[in-house]
Amino acid sequence: MQALVEGVLQRHGLQVERSAAPHEEMFKRLGRGEVDMLVSAWLPWSHQIYLDPIADDVRKLTVLYSPFCIWGVPDFVPVDAVASVTDLVREPVLSRMERFDPGH
Repeated sequence: MQALVEGVLQRHGLQVERSAAPHEEMFKRLGRGEVDMLVSAWLPWSHQIYLDPIADDVRKLTVLYSPFCIWGVPDFVPVDAVASVTDLVREPVLSRMERFDPGH
């Protein structure tokens, strides 16, 4: 997705310099003005907590995908324990996952 956005910006004559870091750090960089644009945030599901401190200082342009384009399971969850999304709420997976509170 980033490459697509980069291509559009370049076709409009803008110079693009990529920057990468973990999500929380990228939102901090955006808030400090170290980057001009952040592409590929999962709002409000995963990244709203990072956006909240700077929300009044940035403009959201569009939704790229809803709700998620992919999902993954961390290495510390046994691969044979997850065959479907519904397995994420069953043991032994459930006790190994950190829960996200979207109401935060």
